[in-house]
Amino acid sequence: MTQDLKPMETLLTLDLLSRGGESFLKDFDGSPYDLAFRKQLSTLGLITETKRRYPVAPGEKPVRPLIFLTLTDKGWSHVESLMHSPSITLPPKSTKCAPVMSRLLRHVGSFMDRNDFTISEMFGEPLVGDDTRTPEPNREPLYDPAQEPFPGLVPGPDDFFRRLQSLSREHSSHGGAIKITDIKRLCRDVPRDAVDRLLIDLQNQGRIALYTHISKEFETEEDRTDAVIVAGQPRHFLYFTR
Repeated sequence: MTQDLKPMETLLTLDLLSRGGESFLKDFDGSPYDLAFRKQLSTLGLITETKRRYPVAPGEKPVRPLIFLTLTDKGWSHVESLMHSPSITLPPKSTKCAPVMSRLLRHVGSFMDRNDFTISEMFGEPLVGDDTRTPEPNREPLYDPAQEPFPGLVPGPDDFFRRLQSLSREHSSHGGAIKITDIKRLCRDVPRDAVDRLLIDLQNQGRIALYTHISKEFETEEDRTDAVIVAGQPRHFLYFTR
């Protein structure tokens, strides 16, 4: 689908995304998007173009209906595909690009705040399939069982991962998640600080993901005590990523 679009048409879909998927044509930054771009997106089924009355303050004179653009379901799917595209082409001289990127970043920031994500969690790891970063030779794991005072008490990451999988079959909840409190309760034979390091190591390997409570009101004292700290933020649940 992306190869069918011109740079300005791609920008228009992203502009609508940054505005929640719909907007009056007159509210876009700078000069309006040309009819030819809008017509092409309509033909492809990515947007709809209708006429609506523009909202005015009480007491103001109503204005005639104006052009209103909306992303269709197909348009939303197309924009989602852009997020997995290795590259997209935008008009290099358009003054619209900076405001669109600014709004998209504010959406990312708002999502991070609502879900208690940190900037390092969003952007600190390489993208899936991204081979542009310089590999880190001989990267040491965060945790080495041999460094424990009593290494026989601490399983290696692979053994601990299999143990977590076994626990998940009986104790998972919240859409397949395992509570960190349950892990530490059921793995009392493993030192608590070693459990933390194992979980962080497995997350760095991409085998699990650690998340926090969406709302603080659901946290218990036990949750706060048993939380694993990642990038300065507490994590209370484990999900398997593979």
